[in-house]
Amino acid sequence: MKMNDSQSNEITRSTLGNVTLENWRLVPNSLWAFHHVRELIPTVEIESGDRLLPLAESPVSLSNLQFRGLQGETWNLPQLLSASNTNGFIVVKDDHIVYEKYFNGLRKNRPHLIFSVTKSITGILAGLLAEKGVINLDDMAGKYIPEAAGSCYEDCPIQNLLDMSVDIQFTEAYLDRHGDYGRYRESIGWNPITDPKNPGDLKSFLVTMRRGTGNHGDMFHYVTPNTDFIGWILERASGKTYAELIRELLWKPMGAQWDAYVTVDRLGAARAGGGMCVTLRDLARIGVLMRDGGCSEGQTVISEEWVHDTTTSGDRTAWKKGSFYSFLPKGCYRNFWYQIRNDNGAFFALGIHGQWIYIDPKAKVVIAKVSAQEVPEDEPLDRVHLQAFDLICRLLE
Repeated sequence: MKMNDSQSNEITRSTLGNVTLENWRLVPNSLWAFHHVRELIPTVEIESGDRLLPLAESPVSLSNLQFRGLQGETWNLPQLLSASNTNGFIVVKDDHIVYEKYFNGLRKNRPHLIFSVTKSITGILAGLLAEKGVINLDDMAGKYIPEAAGSCYEDCPIQNLLDMSVDIQFTEAYLDRHGDYGRYRESIGWNPITDPKNPGDLKSFLVTMRRGTGNHGDMFHYVTPNTDFIGWILERASGKTYAELIRELLWKPMGAQWDAYVTVDRLGAARAGGGMCVTLRDLARIGVLMRDGGCSEGQTVISEEWVHDTTTSGDRTAWKKGSFYSFLPKGCYRNFWYQIRNDNGAFFALGIHGQWIYIDPKAKVVIAKVSAQEVPEDEPLDRVHLQAFDLICRLLE
């Protein structure tokens, strides 16, 4: 579907018709729904503070940058943005916005759903609480959540959850409405309830997760409920809600400009694995914070040691056994962040339907993107994105 500039032909709920939990993730509804989530699903506010990390505007022309498209043809940046149903795209060099575009009614001050980029933010939160001694990443997850006795999480080290190396029986199939992921989405309130007598909830669903036939730590196996379980641990250990923790430990200290929000289930449990909605510029500010070793204008928000561990450590043996190895054969995964391990030390956060934070520490560049790609997973298109992002960073280096 051709995307529309935000200043004209804005897509609205009335022009789309009946947008519901049944169809909100389908194009064209998703072009609107992904930045109007709170009109469909219960949410909790994450307030910004008085401190602002400034980002000056210094426009640079990137539209003529050329790279290989999906079929090997030559593409430029506007073609990529159109092909991926982009709602917002921003490039930050040092502390300057050099390129920024909005489409399909998205505005600078309007939060957009970032799906699994939420995981990377949850990873930051886990690191912050570990630094404070509130949790120990070597502890078994069941120590904090006794209700998980008998589940795969009971004897799983927290670090294995952060690295997606839990031995668990779960299939992450986004289009399967009746399998594991369909039942999971019902529990979080993202899909219509099929049995009104048993509406379910997130925490009740999490404790049903069972062990596989291997060992924790053996293999990278991407499972979103792992991150939700981490969110539960962080709340239980700190005595604060997920939204409160994000606000106090990250959003205000980082210098976020606008309020964010996170979706919650019918009992108020936050979806730490994929429910955050943030503005594009604040998404870029997260990237700037990670790029700069956890510092914001000289103020330490995240320890440099934790950022270094997140961007360089990880179990390559477990990664090679996982299904993402062909996508990033030189890469790895640590604390819910992906490492490319290229010459510039680039790393990124990625969410389904085309959500990105791409960080190149050497070039001092951060790229953030929010989209409504037609299919949840599109590895060929992801490869084109990585190629384009790398070219942008090397051009600006």
